[in-house]
Amino acid sequence: MRSTDEGSLRLTPTDLTTFTACRHASRLEVDRAVGRPTPERGRDPDVDLLATLGRRHEDAYLGHLGAQGLRVERLDPMGHGAVERVRDLMREGVDAIAQAPLADGAWFGVADVLVKVSGESTLGAWHYEAHDTKLATTARSAAVLQLLTYARMLDRLQGRPGEFVRIVSPGRGGEPFDVTSLRVDDFDAVTAYASERFEAFVLDAQAGDARTVPEPVEHCAVCPWWGHCRARWREADHLSLVANLGGVRRAELERHGVTTRAALADRRTELGFRPSYGRLEAYLAAAHQADVQVRSERIGELVVEALEPRDGEGLARLSVRSPHDVYVDLEGTPFYPGGGLEYLWGWSIGDGEVRHVWADDLPGERRAFETFVDAVTAHLEAYPEAHVVHFGPYEPSAFKRLMGRHGTREEALDALLRREAFVDLLPVARQGFRIGVEAYSLKDLERLHGYLRDEDLRTLGPLKREVEHATVLGVPHEASETARAAVARYNADDVISTVALHRWLEERRVAAGVAPRLPAGDDGEPSEALTEQRERVLALVDALTADVPEAEDERSALERARMLLANLLDFERRESKVAFWTKFAHMAMSTEELEHSPKGITGLRTLEVIQPQGRARTVSVRYAFAPQDLDVRSNDQFHALVGDDAVSFDAEVDLGTRTLLVKQGKGHGEARFGEGFFWGHVGAKDITEARLEFAADVVRRGLGADGLYQAARDLLLGSVGRTPHGFDAGRREGEDPLAAATRLALALDGGVLPVQGPPGAGKTYTAARVILALVAAGQRVAVTALSHKAIGNLLAAVIEAAREAGVDVGVGHRGSEVPDGVKPYGSYDALAADLAAGRLHVIGGTAWAWTRPGFR
Repeated sequence: MRSTDEGSLRLTPTDLTTFTACRHASRLEVDRAVGRPTPERGRDPDVDLLATLGRRHEDAYLGHLGAQGLRVERLDPMGHGAVERVRDLMREGVDAIAQAPLADGAWFGVADVLVKVSGESTLGAWHYEAHDTKLATTARSAAVLQLLTYARMLDRLQGRPGEFVRIVSPGRGGEPFDVTSLRVDDFDAVTAYASERFEAFVLDAQAGDARTVPEPVEHCAVCPWWGHCRARWREADHLSLVANLGGVRRAELERHGVTTRAALADRRTELGFRPSYGRLEAYLAAAHQADVQVRSERIGELVVEALEPRDGEGLARLSVRSPHDVYVDLEGTPFYPGGGLEYLWGWSIGDGEVRHVWADDLPGERRAFETFVDAVTAHLEAYPEAHVVHFGPYEPSAFKRLMGRHGTREEALDALLRREAFVDLLPVARQGFRIGVEAYSLKDLERLHGYLRDEDLRTLGPLKREVEHATVLGVPHEASETARAAVARYNADDVISTVALHRWLEERRVAAGVAPRLPAGDDGEPSEALTEQRERVLALVDALTADVPEAEDERSALERARMLLANLLDFERRESKVAFWTKFAHMAMSTEELEHSPKGITGLRTLEVIQPQGRARTVSVRYAFAPQDLDVRSNDQFHALVGDDAVSFDAEVDLGTRTLLVKQGKGHGEARFGEGFFWGHVGAKDITEARLEFAADVVRRGLGADGLYQAARDLLLGSVGRTPHGFDAGRREGEDPLAAATRLALALDGGVLPVQGPPGAGKTYTAARVILALVAAGQRVAVTALSHKAIGNLLAAVIEAAREAGVDVGVGHRGSEVPDGVKPYGSYDALAADLAAGRLHVIGGTAWAWTRPGFR
């Protein structure tokens, strides 16, 4: 935001997202733009790194577009006449415009990329869509709002905003980019409402009539005004200073006039109102926390109060401390391309010396992960009473993620998890004590045991960033030895501090007479059936990777394809492990932990019991629940603990009325639940079996063999266009892309024909008409994708193309929600019968359908 020569303010999409995130930050930005005194504005030390990574990502996307033969024009958005140049290029019909400045009244913004797509506009038979290159792998609301603002600005230039906006993220699973497409019409009303509110707010703020107060929000993590607001909160004794008090509970307290830590501390024994959100016990716990913090500050000494022991919580989560326990801490950066990097691994055995392993890149990360897991596995075999001790959930979560990322050590990690080898000290401290600190961080809890760090945290920040930035940019050797040594000392301090905290907690457990956690009944060994399946996979992996060079740049195309297939053989099993680990973690959660999990639900209150009607035999119970953040997916079931087991129930969640309807069959009709969690898992046995059969055929006949599994072989090898007379991908004179794609598809003799293009280029349009041509030639066509939604989009295009052509095509989909004109199938038998009878020409289904016996 800045002031123009005329005295008005120039607004940007970033200003709009700041306003929607925090009105106080937006008001400070207005004050700064009009020249009023404002607090010192901080600067994110990672901003330069993120800018460099952002430019690299954008350059890669532009290179990707250029490699497809598109003309890409890149502008200097601040150059003279740049806005008019964008208009000229749009009228000319240039394929893509990068760093495109757009202006509309008070609004100004620079779109990362404008991409030309077909469709009438005031420009002609084409128009432009806004693409935003983002490093984040998920679409955030701020990015969406920015893009939609660009779409509104494009509407003024071309008479339409474009049907879609696209977020281009780094690719996953071998794809160079992951494109999220959002339909503009679905969000336009929200964008218009937010823009109108923002413009009105800016006018009030310019006139000095906007009154705001700082409130802790998610935006604080990236806000340049955060230091100013933090000082204000401390002056006001703000509730945000109470450890472990979430924003929703804080808002509930403020609605009832409790606005300071001191006021909350006074309600330690009697809250004075019944909260509409969450459990009463959670508010009393927050009041107790506020009380010990206030008293700690008043007397100048740390106040620590032990809580009443509960089964399986607090000190009862500790096993007997062993001198052979392993203590571990990781240093990582989220900015490394491809999903972050754990670049320094530190661990010790008991009070012994901390061992360090550095990882400068992804292969190094894999080696570090394997080194650690192998060392721990061997150590626990020698000392079965030992555990792996850490602080906070980060380390086990990282291990699970790395197992999936690198496809290695899944058996060893699974064994560690099943034998409950990991001990997290954070919930032990939080559930066992009320401690007078503002955050239950490892550093803050050092006041309990008096550990003094070797590394000064005030000077560490720049040195740590030096190491991380060099690593992220691919030049780890450019970090100084001074910086790397400082980070290693910091990591060692964390490991030693974890040892000291464990010792302190164990002493309190013994003094309080709390029984230790019993050893897990599971010895970590997999079942016999699982072992047989694993042996089959390992035999195929060994056969596929025999004589394949370890260095990737030394492998031939055939060897790279064999290695890729070997890594894919156990994919579903690795993914299912992560899902089941999540389930088991929720089974062990306390009520407090369930309350903080988006999959957990607490405070259930029975509203009614619905007895079976007619032929139904299942009792249903409707529960009410307080407002809470829930993430419930379509395949999730409600799980509740019955004894030591988590029993699953079909359930319907209504977030509007905050009710949960649970079908309590299977002998549980009399049970009434107070809490539980949502979890679901879709098995992929047929998919895995089909891939194993393919791998076995490759081992028998070789990857280059003809015939069976031809398309899969060609996909692995990157071979395209297998025809009886050779393959010529070139377009003939006078032939448009659709005609070329149709001719090549009809000429295929097995194999693969990829059709590539940016979003909006017409791939769906082309595919639908190629499908009609194949059907007219007597072919039956299977349509598959990762999601039913993507399949449905193409099937709908086929129906539309058939209507335009005046032909009758039988289209079915193995799914319940289908487009108009598509026949849904819930039964595979019905689908097979209609297919055999010739009533279907085009069938949609995910991999679960096409890998079933009889459908392969």
